[in-house]
Amino acid sequence: MDASDSSNSSQADKARSFFGTECPLQPGPTELPTLDVGRNTQGCQFRDFAQPDTSSGMDILALYKEKRPSIVQLKMDGHKDKGGQSIPENWGGTAFMVATEANSCLAITDNHVVNGVPNINGIPDKRTAVTNTGESFDAKVIATDKSQDLALIEIATGDKTAAICKPLEIVDTKMDQANVPAVAIGQAYTSGGFFVAEGTFDGIKKRGDAKPAPSPLPGEDADRDVQVLTMHVRPGVSGAPAFAKDGKVAGVIDMGGGLGFAISTPITKQTLVDLKAKK
Repeated sequence: MDASDSSNSSQADKARSFFGTECPLQPGPTELPTLDVGRNTQGCQFRDFAQPDTSSGMDILALYKEKRPSIVQLKMDGHKDKGGQSIPENWGGTAFMVATEANSCLAITDNHVVNGVPNINGIPDKRTAVTNTGESFDAKVIATDKSQDLALIEIATGDKTAAICKPLEIVDTKMDQANVPAVAIGQAYTSGGFFVAEGTFDGIKKRGDAKPAPSPLPGEDADRDVQVLTMHVRPGVSGAPAFAKDGKVAGVIDMGGGLGFAISTPITKQTLVDLKAKK
């Protein structure tokens, strides 16, 4: 749909459990829903960020308020072929805006989110992007780099593009440092509830060696570089931006393992140039 569906705008950006239900208590003005390293949760866990983090030097609350409008929930409606039958499947992910077009907004996410994995989530038939205001827009894949598990999507924002499309800034050079602050903002599962995940970039490993992450996906380069993070992420956070201390995007959350391990795909401004060249 080129026109937005704002029927759920009154429900926009509510704190939600992993099951998509609104949390009985909503966060206060300086609180945010979090995914904390080593702590299990069902999604309705908040932390107060009134003061900047003294260990990382990052103002998480200010970062969230500034960047959240640029990050969207992705909803995939698809199917899985099983025993000769087509079984409906639905799954979710995250994407972030990177460029403005005449009547649309371009965003980066993971290839496995928007193109699916037949034996894991399924084959997508329809893709929808939901903004922080609760408005829904059609999304389509316009470029992929399967080897890096990246995809560029076009969100059909139409005449609302100028108001909605707020591209994030990407780093110039690859983040390959260790023990430096990292923050991801993404939605979990298909809940539409957005979370802050604090952690650290812990250097670079080859994808095939990045344990306990699952094995590389079909078509993914096992020898590609990934950033290893100490961070708690959940399914659906895949495709979320991983911010460096300066507030620029340094990686795309790929997947996690346990309550304190994740990997992300390092990106730079050149990554967007390369993806656009694949259109």
